[in-house]
Amino acid sequence: MLELPSIFSDGMILQWGTDIRIWGLGDPNAEVVVQFLDKSYSARADQAGGWRASLDPAEPGGPYSLRVSRVDGSEGILIEDVYVGDVWLCSGQSNMQIPMSRLKDDYPEEFELSPFPRIRQFMLPCVCDFSGPRSDVPRARWAQASAACLGNFSGVGWFFARYEQQRRPIPVGLVVAANGGAPIEAFMGRDALAEFPDRIAEAERYADLCFREGAARRSARATKKWDDAAQAKDRGLAEEWSRPRAEDRSWREIRLPGRFDEEEELQGFCGVIWLRRTFVAPDGFGAGGCRVWLGTIADADRVFINGVEVGGTGYRYPPRKYSIPAGLVREGTNHIAIRVVCNGGDGCITRGKPFRLLPGADAKAAEPIDLRGTWKYAIGTRTSPRPADLFLQWVPTGLFNGMIAPLLPYSMKGVLWYQGETNTDKPEEYSRLFESMVLEWRSVSGRDGLPFLFVQLPVLGAPTANDESSTWALMREAQRSALRLPATGMAVALDVGEWNDLHPLNKKEVGRRLALAAEALLHGEANGSPGPALAGAERRGGSLRLRFEKVGSGLEARDCAADRADGTVFVSVVGDDGRATRLPAAIEAPDRLRVDLSGVEAPAMVLYAWADNPADRQLYNGDGLPALPFRMVIPPG
Repeated sequence: MLELPSIFSDGMILQWGTDIRIWGLGDPNAEVVVQFLDKSYSARADQAGGWRASLDPAEPGGPYSLRVSRVDGSEGILIEDVYVGDVWLCSGQSNMQIPMSRLKDDYPEEFELSPFPRIRQFMLPCVCDFSGPRSDVPRARWAQASAACLGNFSGVGWFFARYEQQRRPIPVGLVVAANGGAPIEAFMGRDALAEFPDRIAEAERYADLCFREGAARRSARATKKWDDAAQAKDRGLAEEWSRPRAEDRSWREIRLPGRFDEEEELQGFCGVIWLRRTFVAPDGFGAGGCRVWLGTIADADRVFINGVEVGGTGYRYPPRKYSIPAGLVREGTNHIAIRVVCNGGDGCITRGKPFRLLPGADAKAAEPIDLRGTWKYAIGTRTSPRPADLFLQWVPTGLFNGMIAPLLPYSMKGVLWYQGETNTDKPEEYSRLFESMVLEWRSVSGRDGLPFLFVQLPVLGAPTANDESSTWALMREAQRSALRLPATGMAVALDVGEWNDLHPLNKKEVGRRLALAAEALLHGEANGSPGPALAGAERRGGSLRLRFEKVGSGLEARDCAADRADGTVFVSVVGDDGRATRLPAAIEAPDRLRVDLSGVEAPAMVLYAWADNPADRQLYNGDGLPALPFRMVIPPG
C-alpha cells in the first residue's frame, strides 16, 4: 500500500528556495523512496504507516517528474508535470472564494489566454471536522490556467498571481481553502481559541455526532417545511402569474430597483411577492438570444420572459445575469415577471446595480432596454420569517480541522487572507482572534515567519459622516492591529468596495495591492504599501499637525466616489461635548496634514475615514494607495 494526499498529484507546484515536504501512507515500518531532480530521499513509515520526507530546496522551473516508491520497487507513484515556484494558501470567506466566472463581464480579456502552465490552482472542497485536525488533505486536483478553466479560479488569487508574475516570472500555485460566510473562529483550532471558552464549548457540542446530526435534521426539516408551505400557498404559482396574459389590473405599483418595505403593506414582509411589467423591444433585439441583468435580489428569485423561465437564484448575493434563448424576446411588447421569495423582512432589488436587458450579438446597434421605473406587484403568500439555515462549516474549529490543518505542512511562500465581514458584529474581539489564528497557523506549519498578507475590509452601505461607533471602522482597526506581528502585510480596499454589495467586483485591484504588500514585505520594495498610515501628531496652539509614513512621493488629495466636490481632505474633530465637526485638512508637506482646530472648543479626538462607508476618504499617497482609516486622541497643546 502506498498513498499520497491529493495535493501531491500531476500538475502540482512545489515551493522553491526551502525544504520541500512530502508525506503519505505506506506499509507500517516500511521504507519509502522519493526521487526528484536526480536525487533520492528515503523515509521510514511509522507503525501506523505514516511517513514524511524533506527534499532539498530547488530553483524555480519545470516541468519535472517526481516518483514515490517502495524501497524494493514493487509499488510506485509517478507524478508528472511538476513545477517549482511560489505557493500561496488563499483563505477566508466569500470574497476570497468568488470565482473568475462571476467577474467575466468585467474582465473579459482575462479569458482570452491560451493554456498558461505557470499559474495553477488547487481548490479544496468544503470539509469540516470537529473531532480534531485531519492529517489528509481533502480530495481535489490541480488545474492549469486556461480560458476553459479560468472561471473556477479565485478572482483575488488569480489577479495576485498575474501581478506577481509580471515582477518575477516564476510559476505560482494557488491553494484555495475558503468558505463563504465563515467566521474566523471556524478557521481556528482549539489552541488558538483558548481565550474564548464559549467558542470551544460550541465546538465540543458539535463534536458529538448525535447532537450534530440532530441539529442538522431539525434545521433541514424547519427550512423545508417553510419552503414547501411558501410553494404550496403561493397564489402566483397556482394562477400562473408568470404568463403574459395573467390578470394584473388589481395589482399595485412599485418603483424598482428599491426596497420592498418602502410600500406600507410590505413593511417586514416575508413570503412570496410577484413583480411584473412590459417592455418594448426593437426588431432583432432577441433574434440571436439576449440577456437580462437584474443586480442582486433579496432573497431568492425566478425570472420569466413571456411566460418562459430563464433563470433563478436561491440566495441573495450573486448578481442575477440570465441568458434568454433566441427568439423569446420578440419585436414589440414583451412581458417580464419575477417571483421573489423574501426570507427575513428585508426584501429588495438592490439599487445602483445594472437593471436592464442587453441585446444579443446579432442585434446590430440595438441599445439596452432599461427596466428601471414602475412595476406592478402582488403578494403570492405572506409567511412568518424563514428559519435560519444551519451551516456546520461555520462552527468553531470545523474548517481548521478539515481543511487548514492538513494543508499547513505543505511547503509554501505564504498566506493570502480575505475575511472579516461575518465578524463585524463583534469587532472588539477580532484583533485577538486574528493574531491568535496567525500564530497558530505558523506553529502548525513549522514556519514561525510564514508571511501573512490580508485584505482590510472595503466600504459597505450608504456614505455617511465619521461615526466613532461604526462596526466596520472598528473592524478595520482590528485587522490593522495584526501588522504588529512580524512578516505581515495588508492591502487597503477602502476605495474598491461597493456601497450596495458585500462582494465588490474589483478583485483585480485587491490582487494588485496584495502583490504590492508581498513585494514590500518579501523583497523590500518601496512601493508605498499599504498606504499612508498615521505615524504621529503634534498640537501647536490652534493647529494639529498629523505625520504619516508610507507616503511614497507624497500625500495627495483625490476626489472619492462619495464626495466629488473637490480634492480637499476632510477629517472629523470631536470635542469634549461629543459633537463632531467636519474640518478640512491641508497638505503642508509630503508627509504632513494640518488641521485648524480654532473653531472647535476643547477638541478631544480626530477621526478619518471612520464609518462603514465614510463619505470623506480623499487622502492617498503618490503610489495611488488610500490612507488607512484612523482615530486618535488629540494631544494637549
